[in-house]
Amino acid sequence: MDELQNLDLEQFLRTRGVSEEIISKFKSENIDIVAVQVMHEDEFKELIPKSGDRAALKEFSRRKLAPRKQSLIEKLKDKIAKANNTNLAQTPTLKHKRKATRVVQVGWMNFNEQNKKFQQVRLNKGGGTRSISVDRDCQVKMILEKAIEIFFPNGISPSGPVNSFEFKLLDFKQHEIDHNMRIQDMFEVTGLSKLRFYLASTSSKIWCSSTNNNIPSSSLPITVESDDDVAVSSPTHASNTEFLAPNAEDEWIMFSDRLSPDLPLENTQSSTVLQSHCSLPDTNELTVLVNSILDSCDKNSTSTADNEVANRNKFMEVDYEDPTDIEELLMKINKLINSSVINKVNVCREQVFQGFVRSVRRPRFSEFNKFSVKFADVEGIAEGAIDEGGPTREMFRIALQEVQNSSMFTGRTQKHLCLSDKHLNKNEYFEVGRLISLSLVHGGPGPRFFCDTLFGLIANIKVQPTLEDVIPEIQVELAQLKDATELSVMQDVVLSSNVFSIAGFKFVKKAEDKLDIINGTLKFYAVNVIHEALGQLLNGLKTCNILEHIRQYPNLFKDIMCSKPSLTAERLENLLLPEWSEAGSNRRHIENRVITYFRDYIIDCEDSELISLNEILAFATGLDSIPPLGFQISPKIIFLHDEPACKFPKANTCSIELKLPVCHNNYDDFKLDMDFGIGNAVGFGFA
Repeated sequence: MDELQNLDLEQFLRTRGVSEEIISKFKSENIDIVAVQVMHEDEFKELIPKSGDRAALKEFSRRKLAPRKQSLIEKLKDKIAKANNTNLAQTPTLKHKRKATRVVQVGWMNFNEQNKKFQQVRLNKGGGTRSISVDRDCQVKMILEKAIEIFFPNGISPSGPVNSFEFKLLDFKQHEIDHNMRIQDMFEVTGLSKLRFYLASTSSKIWCSSTNNNIPSSSLPITVESDDDVAVSSPTHASNTEFLAPNAEDEWIMFSDRLSPDLPLENTQSSTVLQSHCSLPDTNELTVLVNSILDSCDKNSTSTADNEVANRNKFMEVDYEDPTDIEELLMKINKLINSSVINKVNVCREQVFQGFVRSVRRPRFSEFNKFSVKFADVEGIAEGAIDEGGPTREMFRIALQEVQNSSMFTGRTQKHLCLSDKHLNKNEYFEVGRLISLSLVHGGPGPRFFCDTLFGLIANIKVQPTLEDVIPEIQVELAQLKDATELSVMQDVVLSSNVFSIAGFKFVKKAEDKLDIINGTLKFYAVNVIHEALGQLLNGLKTCNILEHIRQYPNLFKDIMCSKPSLTAERLENLLLPEWSEAGSNRRHIENRVITYFRDYIIDCEDSELISLNEILAFATGLDSIPPLGFQISPKIIFLHDEPACKFPKANTCSIELKLPVCHNNYDDFKLDMDFGIGNAVGFGFA
């Protein structure tokens, strides 16, 4: 590795065999060695797929930064040593009277038993971040007492009474702070103007069990939700205390917020008691300070991608009031779309999902740019030139159908994730999550094929897997065990199948164990085995903040994620409204006849096996169900007076117009031609 340190970043990437496409992305998005060190792991994986390349690049960047960091550390040591000598030689004269009180910030994080994480409590639920004034000479334990008083007034909170919780005070990285530390010592050593602490609460029952085995308090991940509803997952590598400091623009930045877990911390002990405000900070504190300085020095070299994410998050920091329905929630996100900039997508109907993936993986792609989709038939002939909404809706519908029927999912109608190395290595579970998020925000349909177990895993709801959640081969083995009534038969079933031994069940001791073995095996294959695929899917669902909203409002999303679309003739009639000619005119007389035929036709289609109501809707709009966001243009019926010889229906899926022929004088002929036209349509409403 030493001989490689003379290389620049681009040269190093080439020695690792990284593709030119990825190297170009590094250059176009201004990703340098500092950006590599602070980049979020999910973004890093997406940028550099191979784990070996990621590890090598991290080490290369760390070594490149080492001389620079060491220089800063030495300067800090010299400066602090000089300050110590000065303090020993003379007693400083204070020009101004020191403040008797200091202001600190406190937040509240409660342990979530389902996802095994601390989660910050939002303001509307009694939490939020509060500023409090404390005596400068008080100890940290006083902050703990004040925080409990604030978030549990009169011993009560929305989460329960104070006596049902255990408490401790943490920094942002989940390190417990020494309660004997003086507040003023912390301010003077760090030179900061504000400190932030978190009251960490855990129910007494969970706390007791965690001390035994399951939840080591020093390694739990923290998911922080700020008052503006933006979730931030934080690594556990951190300094002992989380501090806030103002930058040049008087904004608040986290000193250890962007500290890379790959940078070595020479001292990861629990919090250190500060002996004196003029004593030399330990190496760990210096590391935090140096990394903060590096962040500040390289502020201008932050990658374009990071800036885009920051700007996007700024838009997403909307503290939504509880929406009344899914359309209201999605509409607020949809308003962020920039219609003046487009994402171009070229697809053929045989491989719509692949075309979508190619588009969203381009460096210039943004989820808040408008889509422009161009379809081509099998011969490669473009179906249309301009996308005003119809082709986009059609793309999302077909892509979701392809995904539903792919080997990434298993099940008859309601599907569960199925682990596939091929799709996993291509990061395609992530793209499925991104497809769903973008479809919901850009006016497309929801998946509507997820099983309850999969939705529960996504929404962080307790689930109990069923036989339908595993592949047929495993279903057969489980069904045999379920039907067995004698202990010897149960033992034969378990011993003769690898399905149970792989899941950790090698023998049946007593008949009463049968149900536990079945449920344990189901959990293993329906939850544990798909863990990595589920992780990719969840990361994809973070697009446009959809995952956070699903977890906040699971009841609003359940239907569009899991339930088949229901459509009635009455609802379709109310959706497609005719554009009438003048009352009393000859055209109006013809239209009255045609609309009567059409209304009878959709009633017949409710029970028809030839053409369904969903196919009629898809013909007219590009979607076979009413999208969660609704139609931004009111669908309507147009009568083809200008084409009197036309026998078949037409449609414009962009302007959402169903065009009905006017040449029929009896219902049977009308129905026959409608069936033929809709049943044989291959493009956007053209038979």
